Amino acid sequence: MFFHGIGIGKCGKRGNVSWSQGRYDRDSVVAVTVMLLPLIPIRIVHTSNTATSILGEPNDAQEIPLRWSWRFVLAAFLNRWLLGILWLFTIGGIAAVANNIPRKDAIGQFIILLTIQSIILGFRKFVLRGNRRHAQIRWVLGQHALGSSDPATWTTTQLTPPPDPESIYGTATFADAVPELLAAQEFSRAMWAARLCTAIENRHHGELLTTQILRDPDVQRAIAVVSEHPEEWDAWMTGPPPSHPPMEAAHSNA
Repeated sequence: MFFHGIGIGKCGKRGNVSWSQGRYDRDSVVAVTVMLLPLIPIRIVHTSNTATSILGEPNDAQEIPLRWSWRFVLAAFLNRWLLGILWLFTIGGIAAVANNIPRKDAIGQFIILLTIQSIILGFRKFVLRGNRRHAQIRWVLGQHALGSSDPATWTTTQLTPPPDPESIYGTATFADAVPELLAAQEFSRAMWAARLCTAIENRHHGELLTTQILRDPDVQRAIAVVSEHPEEWDAWMTGPPPSHPPMEAAHSNA
């Protein structure tokens, strides 16, 4: 809802993935905005099954509150503001050319404009550098009752009572469960253990275990397939994966 350019909106698309055509799961910052530029952060949410539309989210979109993170708020705000600045510089450059500035001056301004745009885009890439990791974590975790949100971003309420690794994995800690599950190619269960370790036991160790999972060549192969064919998630993330990706199998049967 907006009134004279002021309203409540979402910014940031952390871990943006699509499980079905035109629908997305992502983390966002809900904020007070002015002309779509965020000013005051309100809360962080995971939105599941949302559609990209200027008319808002579909009624069946699920919104889950997440743990507060100033790092994510800063990244989401910077990204939106950098896009706004980039847009202004681009419009300004077009206006300068349209105003019949002498060719010599126009070329100089064009070079300056390209330089500024390159700096902004480079800085934006730096700001968004963690998005790929979040998306890959989401692909491995899969869909669940809370969308495809990452347990490491859940609130205290969502982690109460804390899950018991002994009853889930038969190990003393979540961290202890990861190596065996990864070796068995149960990628989703391994990732759940790593992210619960991050959320409950030791954040640093949990992130290291997460990195270990994501660096596994078989996990990367599974992510590559599932990101193109989400319907294949069970086959690739819950046990030893098929010997050929769907596209290879289709080619071999042709």
